[in-house]
Amino acid sequence: MPGYGFFEILNSAWPGRPIAYNRHAFPDRTPPHYAALRHYFIGCHDTSGEFLARNMKIEVTTGSYGEAAREALQRAAGPANEW
Repeated sequence: MPGYGFFEILNSAWPGRPIAYNRHAFPDRTPPHYAALRHYFIGCHDTSGEFLARNMKIEVTTGSYGEAAREALQRAAGPANEW
């Protein structure tokens, strides 16, 4: 199905936009790290998303959706006992 999948948007202007937005709101404290981020688009049946990230890694799992989501959250936020 066209539009379904994981894509990187090359030559995107989006990574530079947070710099401009933050420079307006916080002129003395705008970090330049946004310019190094890459623009990704994920298209699915019921929803889609766009993300800025340093990189993207796709892993195939045999577990349930809940197990995969729990593991992803733990990787991003650390074990629940550290919250």
